[in-house]
Amino acid sequence: MATYLAARLGHGVLVTLAVLSVAFVLLHLAGDPTYLLVPVGASPEEIQNIRHQLGLDQPLWKQYVNYMKRALRGDLGTSLRYNQPVLGLVLERFPATMKLTAVALAVMLIVAVPLGVVSAVKRNSAFDQIATGLALLGQSMPTFWFGIVLILVFGVSLRWFPTSGSEGWRALVLPGVTLGGYTAGLTTRMVRSCLIEVLGQDYIRTARAKGLAERMVLYKHALRNAALPVVTIVGYQLSTLIGGALVTEQIFGYPGMARLAVQAINNRDFPVVQAFVVVAAVTVLVINLVVDLMYVLLDPRITYE
Repeated sequence: MATYLAARLGHGVLVTLAVLSVAFVLLHLAGDPTYLLVPVGASPEEIQNIRHQLGLDQPLWKQYVNYMKRALRGDLGTSLRYNQPVLGLVLERFPATMKLTAVALAVMLIVAVPLGVVSAVKRNSAFDQIATGLALLGQSMPTFWFGIVLILVFGVSLRWFPTSGSEGWRALVLPGVTLGGYTAGLTTRMVRSCLIEVLGQDYIRTARAKGLAERMVLYKHALRNAALPVVTIVGYQLSTLIGGALVTEQIFGYPGMARLAVQAINNRDFPVVQAFVVVAAVTVLVINLVVDLMYVLLDPRITYE
């Protein structure tokens, strides 16, 4: 296990360096941000002085080398707009995004697991058809459209929940449902298909032949063996939720790190965007590692020796 963890950590470092490199190149292709920082009517000398102070007058390869040297020391640069260390700006909003992601994950599991289980047990029934239709509907609705509908119905018309901000648990309901709606549909279908496959195995028929109660067969034997692919897809959906927060936080005015990244893109604040990409990439790497370790808990036959 220790060897496996060391290998995964080394792989994570390489992936982080690759993400830093790709983000640096792509963002610098967007143009020079100097003109966003100088006043209107600034002279060429003033513009050149700003570019020199920011190091933007250096060759691209030199900017890259200097950036990577600072990144290895934990310094991802200073925001061009806020004049603050970008890592601190992103990490300051990181808990808000993780809170929203946790609510969306809870919505996804509360909806997907019961619907998937009942659909698999009552295969081809009216309930199964309705649940499958709802799952497909959830996957088909664009996140931005679903969020606007929730705002109009539950925020504007009924006034049950606030439509923006992050104060209190009520402010998390609409963005959490919006963010978890799409992933709930996919996870429902995954739970259903995995459980149907497991319920057709020989050991399930043997357990039933021994006279075990159907509840025992379902929860003790079937669900545990169907959990491995479901855990995989849930881990993947967590990564999707972090990416989907870019749209959801913007719609609801939620003060998370994804909204900060969107604002930085509009302002061409390259260091903030790079810091967001790095933090998001590291978060996804940690999620994937936790999912791999959960396999051992779910199935003792799996080892990482």
